[in-house]
Amino acid sequence: MKSRVVFGKNSRRARGFSIVELLVVIAISLVVAGASFPLVGSISSKRSLDYKASEFVQFMRTARTRSIAGLNNGTHGIYLDTVSNPKQYVLYEVPAGVASPSYAARMSNLDIVIRLETGMSISSDISGNDVSFEKTTGKPLGFASSIKKITLTDAVGTSRIIEINELGIVWVQ
Repeated sequence: MKSRVVFGKNSRRARGFSIVELLVVIAISLVVAGASFPLVGSISSKRSLDYKASEFVQFMRTARTRSIAGLNNGTHGIYLDTVSNPKQYVLYEVPAGVASPSYAARMSNLDIVIRLETGMSISSDISGNDVSFEKTTGKPLGFASSIKKITLTDAVGTSRIIEINELGIVWVQ
């Protein structure tokens, strides 16, 4: 004879979940997690691109500020190296007295090189991919009255456009 504990008039013994019910819940959880993974990756990629664009703008502003302040009595600028792999940009200094300041005339021992993440690229409509800033005024040398554009693109094709005007003001579009 089996004995059974009864707590109420019609109480039954509590039962747990069956293995089938547990497997269904796990399968649904995996499907939801799998569907959200690309979304999370996309957000992470965009944040990384936003960070790199902000970092680039800060370096442009730093080069301009160094020229305005007359740091080491030199001219400062940014060079976009679109050939190397990974792509990079360089904050450089040209010594005082150089008639045509440019990346080619820089003091390479003072370079600050920032490498982009693998798969990122950088391009621009700036002649020679080189921006040198005038001493005391901070205006980009050789710029006409137009706005120049620099484009950072990540591995999935998302891009950020950075603009610089004839006064040397830089911003992310």
